Amino acid sequence: MFADETRALVELLTGAPGTVTPVALGSGPEAIVAAFPEGDGRTYVADLVADAAVDERQPSEVAERAPTVNAIPLSVAAGLRAEFGEVLGSDLLAMICHPRGHAVQLHGPDVPDEALMARVSWKKDPMGRTDAKNSWRRDADGVVHTKHGIGHVAGKFTTVEALIKPLKALLAHTGGTLEGLHAYLNRHGTIAGARIFVAAEDAGLAPGDTAGFRGAGTSNPEMTDHWFRARRDAMASGGGPMPIVRTDQVADNDSPGAAMIFRKIDGQWMLVTCFPDGAKKDDFIGMGDAP
Repeated sequence: MFADETRALVELLTGAPGTVTPVALGSGPEAIVAAFPEGDGRTYVADLVADAAVDERQPSEVAERAPTVNAIPLSVAAGLRAEFGEVLGSDLLAMICHPRGHAVQLHGPDVPDEALMARVSWKKDPMGRTDAKNSWRRDADGVVHTKHGIGHVAGKFTTVEALIKPLKALLAHTGGTLEGLHAYLNRHGTIAGARIFVAAEDAGLAPGDTAGFRGAGTSNPEMTDHWFRARRDAMASGGGPMPIVRTDQVADNDSPGAAMIFRKIDGQWMLVTCFPDGAKKDDFIGMGDAP
């Protein structure tokens, strides 16, 4: 019966029939994958099987106890001043650490694994904010309530040096001065802000500079959508934890980099967030494409 259910489920999700049999299920992961013809069905199953071997799961009651980080560590200020000097480093610190920003608190090296797991699994804000957009509550029956926004990956930079690398590259690209950076953002930003993607090779980001967790079995948009739906249902019904796997966005993707979002606040550009990403999204400008 389990073989029949497995075959029916994958056919429902992918439209690709398979020939899963009890013998195949008892012959190991490779036999399960081989039971599906080449194409979407086999790709889907191969991805699920590969991630199932290394997935982790965080129950919602554990997520509820995950620590929150809502402070800027002194190491960030020290790192900026060491890299850029006292004056420019202090100016950049003000740009990064504005109260409406969250680059360090959500994506800095001090964010613990438990908080990243809770974010991607249960959409719990690692900063512990209590406003209407980010507040988080778990009922006694396991139902989770929040409007916090997060996709299928929760990532961070592993060191202060790695966190600074994209900003260093963008500053060099714009002439090495804060005035040059502001002029660049004025040229390429809109009233909504400026979204800049700095490729890993331009930023000097290397494997090990980033870390995090992603949804298991999410190698293409369709599979990612299935994972999103399953997470939504788990949160709404008090269900079990979603499978997630560890990821290094730089090491695990072909065109990775850092996504930076700036906004003008009181007439000055501020860095709202900066996070590692597997590829440039359509609503971002590539640093190298924008003089």
